[in-house]
Amino acid sequence: RRLISSYFSVVISISLVLFLLGLLGLLVLNTKKVADHFKEQIALNIYLKDSAKDSEITALKDTIAAAAVDFANDEFDMDPNFFQDDDTITIASSGTLPAPLVVDTIYFVVNRTFALIQLAATEGGAAINITNAGTGNHTFTKHTILQDFSAAGNDIVSLQNDPTFVTGLSPTSHPHELYSNDVDQQGLSVALTFAGGAQVRTSAVNADELSVDWTFPSGLVRIEDDGTKVDFSVDIRIEYTPTGMGAWQQAPGSPVTTTEKLTSAVRRSLRWRVANGQYDVRLTRLSEDDTSTQIASVSTWTALRTISRVNPILLPGLATTAFRIKATDQLSGAVDNFNGIVQGIHYDLVATNYWELAETSNPAALFREVAQGIANANPIPNSELDVAALELWHPYNVTESWTFNLVVDFNSTVKGLLDQIASAGRATRTMVNELWSVAFDDIKTIPVQHFTPRNSWGFNAQKIFIDLPHAFRIRFLNEDNDWAPDERIVYDNGFSINNASKFETLELQGITSIENIWKVGRYHIASVRLRPERYSFNVDIESIICVKGDLIRLAHDVPQFGLASGRIVTVNDNGTHATDIDVDENCIMEGGKTYTVRFRFQDGSSSLNPVDLSVGDNSNLVFTTPILLANAPSVGDLFMFGEVGLESVEVLVASIERSEDFVAKITCVDYSPELFNVGALPLTFAPGDVDTGAETIEFTSNTREYWTDDIIQFSTTGTLPAPLLVATDYFVVNSSAPPSGGTWTIQIATAEGGTPINLTSQGSGTHTAARQIPPFNSQISVVAPLPVPDIFSIRSDSEVIVRQLDGSFASRILVKINRPSITQKQPEWIEWQVRLNGSSAPYTTGRVLEVQDEVPILGVEEGLTYDFRLRYIATDGTLGDFTSLQTHLVIGKSDPPNDVTGFSAQQNGFTVTFRWNQVPDKDLDGYEIRFQDQSVPQDWSSAVPVTRTTRGTLITNAAIPPGTWRLLIKAFDTSKLESVNETVFLITVTNDREVVINQPQNPRWPGTILIDSGSGLPSLVHHHVSQHLLPNDTVSAAGNNFDVFDIFNQTPVPLGTYEAPEIDIGADTEARVFATLSVEANPIEVSPTLQVVAQLDYRLDAGAYDGFEPWTVGVISARFLKMRAEIDTSLGVAELVSFAPIVDVEERQVAGSAVISASGATTINFTTPFLVQVFLSVTAEAGGGGAARFATYESLTLSSFGVRIFDEGGVQVLGNVNWLAIGF
Repeated sequence: RRLISSYFSVVISISLVLFLLGLLGLLVLNTKKVADHFKEQIALNIYLKDSAKDSEITALKDTIAAAAVDFANDEFDMDPNFFQDDDTITIASSGTLPAPLVVDTIYFVVNRTFALIQLAATEGGAAINITNAGTGNHTFTKHTILQDFSAAGNDIVSLQNDPTFVTGLSPTSHPHELYSNDVDQQGLSVALTFAGGAQVRTSAVNADELSVDWTFPSGLVRIEDDGTKVDFSVDIRIEYTPTGMGAWQQAPGSPVTTTEKLTSAVRRSLRWRVANGQYDVRLTRLSEDDTSTQIASVSTWTALRTISRVNPILLPGLATTAFRIKATDQLSGAVDNFNGIVQGIHYDLVATNYWELAETSNPAALFREVAQGIANANPIPNSELDVAALELWHPYNVTESWTFNLVVDFNSTVKGLLDQIASAGRATRTMVNELWSVAFDDIKTIPVQHFTPRNSWGFNAQKIFIDLPHAFRIRFLNEDNDWAPDERIVYDNGFSINNASKFETLELQGITSIENIWKVGRYHIASVRLRPERYSFNVDIESIICVKGDLIRLAHDVPQFGLASGRIVTVNDNGTHATDIDVDENCIMEGGKTYTVRFRFQDGSSSLNPVDLSVGDNSNLVFTTPILLANAPSVGDLFMFGEVGLESVEVLVASIERSEDFVAKITCVDYSPELFNVGALPLTFAPGDVDTGAETIEFTSNTREYWTDDIIQFSTTGTLPAPLLVATDYFVVNSSAPPSGGTWTIQIATAEGGTPINLTSQGSGTHTAARQIPPFNSQISVVAPLPVPDIFSIRSDSEVIVRQLDGSFASRILVKINRPSITQKQPEWIEWQVRLNGSSAPYTTGRVLEVQDEVPILGVEEGLTYDFRLRYIATDGTLGDFTSLQTHLVIGKSDPPNDVTGFSAQQNGFTVTFRWNQVPDKDLDGYEIRFQDQSVPQDWSSAVPVTRTTRGTLITNAAIPPGTWRLLIKAFDTSKLESVNETVFLITVTNDREVVINQPQNPRWPGTILIDSGSGLPSLVHHHVSQHLLPNDTVSAAGNNFDVFDIFNQTPVPLGTYEAPEIDIGADTEARVFATLSVEANPIEVSPTLQVVAQLDYRLDAGAYDGFEPWTVGVISARFLKMRAEIDTSLGVAELVSFAPIVDVEERQVAGSAVISASGATTINFTTPFLVQVFLSVTAEAGGGGAARFATYESLTLSSFGVRIFDEGGVQVLGNVNWLAIGF
């Protein structure tokens, strides 16, 4: 028993020890996970002492910032999250990056959510496993696109045509391939001999490129017995393999054969790209060793270089460029100036609440970029940014074409930069409900708040009396002039270059469009004139209704805005309408005037109502028109009283200064709607406003909008007053100020300050005049170190064309210039640049020596218009200014090719085959074929092109649609000259539609011959020998029918008309209708012009005929139709040989379903019967429990069919069936 007791105690003791050891081990293994969970679930508020140093705060922030990496879930927390899936980014850090991320490595965004992203090594790949959070602040880098470059004044595009030019771009943080600050060079002296075999050396690690040098120190040459040096060659093979792998492969360009006849040292090298890593490199001499004293060919391996691509500039977020240039005749020496046109990629508004990366200059997008982008050390989160306001501002910028383009290479505050961006979009930065927002100045019609002395106090007004300038000189960077500094003068109303004398300078950063400069300048100069006063007053909590930029109504006795204001005491009514009100302020009325009262309702809206005149003092106002009680004001509502239109004024909130107890000081400026009319303002006028005697046009408005020297264009819904033309610039020469009646007039001229145009008519419709943006004349003058070439003449005719090696002629522009006199720098070259007129493509560039006085511009084609310019280049590379852009139409060879002969065409199924004879012209370029409807006058310019081919004389094409066409062909030579006359062939093209009716009328002519109204005779006679229909002869017809055998018709009826029998299609159907007809000239005609047309009348089954109309081919909806053939004998007597109305239809599909009876066949009728044939398929739906059923049909006709359903046992059952009918 003691043994058993001892046994149990030992077992229990050992179990307890093992349990405690296991529990301890479990705690040790999970300590980190438990600690991480504990730390992640606890929120900490950190309070800093006022004495804390900036370095200590920064260090603390860096430590906290690292916690934004959730490495447990491989996620990065972004607020705001501007990244999208598949974005390419690089990451930098002020400390260490989260492992295993590497600096200057491209990563791809994957699994993006509202505030989180993950990273992948490849686009769309698996998320990288993040193993720690790193330290410091981590920066995610966005992209910038580089669009265009120039070096020392030369366009890089033209330099790239030189094979010695290589460029590499780094729009993100890709390592450069051309430039690296990490090159490891091993100096070697390894003998390369045929007998010694291959020599191997190992590169440094992280190799992106390898380079080797080998040298022939004694030269490479063979010397003949007579001392003559001759070429000698040695072959060297270069191979490489990843270190230790032994998988040797030859380097690109290997083996290298060196051939020289030099007794001095010869060096050769080879450089090639490899995948990043470490490599073994092997060089082998393949040529046998030479022991002859007359041969020098000793070879030595002298260098092995390891090149790693490491950016020389490590600052993140930069776009950099590396390039390598070899001196050429285009560029030599150092590149002192290197310029690029770049476009930022920022988040731009695509749809409501959806922004995505795009190239943009929209101020709304740039405002958000500065507020939240990587350039902002403390980006504003979405919760503190008024994104809704930006989304309202964005389309306004698009509509008004506002853009902002600025290189910010200077120190600036976030607020200062946001103010600049906002001003470019006619807006100001503001705070709304503690959110960063904008208020933009555009047309507003509904006031958001109303203020009177009853809900405000402390009114103050200021008016600035300034000497208004006549114009602004605005300095800006001109995007249309290579972004060079420029200046534009913008005049106020009534001023121009002829009378302006007071100028002020305005510098606008970020606005680069010459049109926007004019619009912004006009806005600012009008603001100074129209908004000289500022009004301020104090309000209580009612200030929260409005924000900066809002339109409000203001009535006050100090500036006499309105006659009275207060609150409503009583609203009197007749049971359904409010008839009058009692107010707590005296309202004085004078005889002969009209008055209104404005109410502010409890919801903030307002209503304007006229009141009856009651001369004297009034506290009771009677409505001229009673107001429905539902729309009537309430007791206590604000009212504003005054003359019509003067009961209050519209003002804009300029600022709101808030203080304690919800008190705020509001400052306002005049709304001045005229401010929005200072741009390209359109005004309408009626024909009655045109005074053809006084040569004036009258407009109705309270302010004069068009001033002398303004440029305007006209448009109309009818016809303009003669001789005015649409889309043509006219100049205002006389503009009258509006009298009290609100009308004013202008006179216009074709030139500035010219004679008024003599208006000879008032026109018709509604006319519109629109002020135009004046043409831009730069005010910047730069002294050029070289003169501008002085062009004497420009030619491109047949006398200056050149014959090419193949015998053909090529055009050129030959520019003759006057040689320059002695200049500051000596010109060496004349450079020309040319491109198609209106093109935005890069210029084609060439140059000739300056000693020539003629500059040939090559690569141009006859008949095309080109823009070109010239400039001098000095011997030291200094570039002169270009000439003004010259526009020239290249004439080239003047003789057109011969007309085409033997032109014919034939339809083959769906295609048409064209044939013609070759023209004899030697510089033939090809032929062009066009087509047009035979019913319209022949006109090459309006015909539709079919195809253009080369010198062949046969082509098949399927571009001719069904119909009766006139085919036209011309030849073109290499100078783009065309034949003088087009050659014509007529053809009728059909298609695969199903012809359901074809009713030839000849030879029996079963239809009706109409009676000639003049003679009372049948208009046509059936000639029983020829079976033709002839126009009747009004003289020889004797009524004995003998003359029907006489085909000579001396005095025909004016119109001969034959009407075919009515056609019944069978049902209301959409069908195409046309007719084939042929005619012959009556023998009496020598050179007739035959005019025979088809006419059509048609109706629906339930409709009525509405008259015949000329017809060629077309689709109608009808059941019944009638066709006529009509001969007009006024141009020539024709005989109707044949006439056949034709109806064809497209294939039709009809589907349906029905319940089928269990007994007999169930009949299903087509809603619209088929016309020719029908094919049917029926399918039974499964029965209960999915039992199979089968359907059969019977008695199929064009209008109906019968259906039965059977089960698996062949028994007819009740069920559902689906059917499809296809036919014509």
